[in-house]
Amino acid sequence: ARFGLVLNAKRSGNARSLELNRIATADETIILLESPRRLLATLGEMQHLLAENREIVVARELTKLHEEFVCGSASRLIEHFNQHPPRGEIVLMVGPADDEAVAITDQHILECLASESMRSLPPSARAKAAATMLNLPKSRVYALMINKPD
Repeated sequence: ARFGLVLNAKRSGNARSLELNRIATADETIILLESPRRLLATLGEMQHLLAENREIVVARELTKLHEEFVCGSASRLIEHFNQHPPRGEIVLMVGPADDEAVAITDQHILECLASESMRSLPPSARAKAAATMLNLPKSRVYALMINKPD
C-alpha cells in the first residue's frame, strides 16, 4: 500500500477545498492530523466528496492509555462521534480511492463542464449533470467549478 502524508488539514478556504478534492482522488492512503473541534466538520465534507464505501479510520490518542481506533465510512464516523464527542489528538487515515475515481481527473471534469451542451446550464444544474455523467459526487464537481483558475 502506498501512503501519502498531509500534516495538518487546512482550516478553511480555497486551500482546504483543494486539499479535500485531492484526497477524493488520491490513489494512496492519506494521513491527516485534525483537531477534535473540526473533526465532525471535516468528516461532513468528506461524506459529500468521497464514495460511500471509502474506508476512513479515526485514531485517537495514539500510544497513550486511552488509544482508540474507529473505522468505517464518513457517515458511520459522523454518527459515532455525534454520540461520543471526540477528545484528544486525532489522526485521520483515508484509504485510497478505487480505480474509477482516480481515473477521472480534474482536467477531465473541467472538459466535461466546458462542453457546448453544458455551458447553457446554470452552475448548479451543470454540476449535477456532469456529476451524473461521470458518476461522481456533485460536491466534487461543484467545488472544482468554484475553485477553477480563470
